[in-house]
Amino acid sequence: MIKSFIKKDLFYFIKSKQIFVFVFIVTLIFGFDIFCNYAAAKDHYDSYTRVYQNCLDSDMDIEELMSEDYEIETNEIGSGKQTLITNPLPYYYDKTIESVLSLHPFFLLGTIYAPVTAIAALFISVMGVMAVNDDIVHLTVKFYVVKYGKSKYMLLKMLGVLIRSLLVIIISTLIAFVLDIPFFLAAKNDIPFEIPVVNINDISLSATLKQILFALFVFALYALLGAFIGVLTRNTLVSSALFWVISLMPFDLKYLPGCIVNSIAKDIYTFNGNFASVSADIECNYLSYCIIIVLPVISVISAVMVFKKRSSYIS
Repeated sequence: MIKSFIKKDLFYFIKSKQIFVFVFIVTLIFGFDIFCNYAAAKDHYDSYTRVYQNCLDSDMDIEELMSEDYEIETNEIGSGKQTLITNPLPYYYDKTIESVLSLHPFFLLGTIYAPVTAIAALFISVMGVMAVNDDIVHLTVKFYVVKYGKSKYMLLKMLGVLIRSLLVIIISTLIAFVLDIPFFLAAKNDIPFEIPVVNINDISLSATLKQILFALFVFALYALLGAFIGVLTRNTLVSSALFWVISLMPFDLKYLPGCIVNSIAKDIYTFNGNFASVSADIECNYLSYCIIIVLPVISVISAVMVFKKRSSYIS
């Protein structure tokens, strides 16, 4: 029963071209992230060469400057901020190396997954909404309810949503690695710095596993939340708009899902890159972590309960 339903669900997901749309959207976000890091590497290198030339014109000792540390100071000026860098030469050198390394295949997961928790997951919530509303729109929900029963049907549907979300992020990630290769090679070719040699022994397998599992969890979380709201409203546009409003609320409350997710992500992803992601300067407590862990379960249970209480799902 489960295998048959999931096969049909995935067949429709592919036949309707939805999988290609969502893979394209998420891959586009990953690709833009990669491009931003490449552009940042070039920009930092240009800044380095400009400061280097100024130091030469001022007869300053380059080797001595490069051997010294640098500091970054941020001062409040009116409603804005001013950033001052002491000894900018080694600063721009380090930032250039960091940006190039963020494109290295061994570090790419941290780079492309940085915006997942802030941006890409919102599109996955829409996918969850569409998944549970497809049968309503196409008037096939009654057939499935008669065949499986309300509870089993909704549980199978939520499982299908979960598989869809994991499928999208896996495919998008693989494509991102292919897209990254020319940018990484171009950065190494355009920037005449000695880039540190990286091998598999330099990579923390446990840290990489955390990055992968957390991204999968976030996609699953947002997909199930989207599916629950889809069941609640029975309208794709209303559900999507409602979810986006909730997701884009100011990130200043420690119990908001998006706030909790971003707070955890900051400790997991080393190379956040240069593509700005929403972050929250908050301290989560144990209750926050409990909320984010049980929220997917609550979404599934709530979706089943709401679905069971309705006598018909024919629009």
